[in-house]
Amino acid sequence: MATAAPVKVAAILGTALALASFLAQATEIPRIIEAARIATIAFSQDLPRRYQAPNNSDAAYLRNIDNYDIGLSQNTEAYIVLFRVRDRNFSGGGADYRISKTDLKITKVNNHF
Repeated sequence: MATAAPVKVAAILGTALALASFLAQATEIPRIIEAARIATIAFSQDLPRRYQAPNNSDAAYLRNIDNYDIGLSQNTEAYIVLFRVRDRNFSGGGADYRISKTDLKITKVNNHF
């Protein structure tokens, strides 16, 4: 019985170290979500300018941010937020935004027309 306590302590310490490592990596999650928020606001504000035809049902569809799939990725320098039209019958109609990891500013926009 005397060896059970050290084994339990070692197991608890191992679990605590694994959890601490996970939490250290998890600090990246809020920044990528904030990058997605920044890009979504910019893309939403740009949609009316991109699709101006007032009586065109396709343009109305493309002006609605809810009609886009949003993807998130990253590289060493930036978060990448991709907007792709959900209806695959459209050619183009999305964009990808590069958001700097250092200051969360939009550094580049590639439009998919």
